[in-house]
Amino acid sequence: MAASRASHGYFKRRLCQALYRRGSFDFESVAEYQQFIEQVIAKLNAKCQKKFALELPHITTFAQISHP
Repeated sequence: MAASRASHGYFKRRLCQALYRRGSFDFESVAEYQQFIEQVIAKLNAKCQKKFALELPHITTFAQISHP
């Protein structure tokens, strides 16, 4: 449970930083705000995806060794 709270806090901080960089917390519509959030999420996921891709071969190898 604590891990999910930590990741939520991380996302909230990144979203707040993105809003500050944008220069405004105001949006023309809910759809525009939703699109902004989706862009922030995509950027965060891209960073994680790169790290995951680097670790994946090692994770797979470990799983095969641990559970033949």
